[in-house]
Amino acid sequence: MSAEPDRPFGILQRPDRPFTARLVVVNDDPQVAGPGTVRWSVTRERAVSLRGVSKLRDVTLRKSYSGVAQCEVPTTSEPAIHATTVNIELTAEGIYVIEATLMIAGEIIDRTQLRFTVTTSSPLERLRPELPRYLADRLADLQSLHAESDGLSIVLENRTRPAVLTTLTPLRLDGLTLPRHEVQVETHAGRAQLTRRLDFPLGRRMRVYVVTGQSPPAGGHALEVDIGVAGVGSGRVVIEGTV
Repeated sequence: MSAEPDRPFGILQRPDRPFTARLVVVNDDPQVAGPGTVRWSVTRERAVSLRGVSKLRDVTLRKSYSGVAQCEVPTTSEPAIHATTVNIELTAEGIYVIEATLMIAGEIIDRTQLRFTVTTSSPLERLRPELPRYLADRLADLQSLHAESDGLSIVLENRTRPAVLTTLTPLRLDGLTLPRHEVQVETHAGRAQLTRRLDFPLGRRMRVYVVTGQSPPAGGHALEVDIGVAGVGSGRVVIEGTV
């Protein structure tokens, strides 16, 4: 398979890479041999949580495939044979299952299946859960996503208590991992690079810039941000806007 191992267990497939799986027939039954048929299918069982444009985009993507291949089932004394290779594009993220069935003269001889995950996240990166809506709404303006000439910007607003911002990592835009970027904050002297710890006073609106080098296309967008505020909470926040 073209997939890679997940941690601590499981299998991951990147949506930007072709999915490839070789179907091989091995026989340990002396009563079985001869012309056979392998039927296979790849189907998404469960989608990921999406919003806005990414959810609309997901609707248009193909999520199931199937095929049939003829083969000569080997005897128990013969080596395994390569029945067929599945080579497809899986661009919609979620949990998938690949199933293969071996048939001889219309009778099912064997069936197998394997589940895997199509995701842009790496095995070392597991997204934290979203912050509860009531808390996310008190740390950021959830409708503040705005296009800039060199990227985009959002507005943070602390309505909990005086605190310190310890984490602010843009993760994905419309469900896709952001390319190389820089995070800057608005100051009285202009933009400045985000520091590891930033005072997050009560009631002050703070504009944050995600510099990617280009403005996003016109339309509605959703930016996932990993945010951490000492003594208040940490997790993912989804900030949306139409640009």
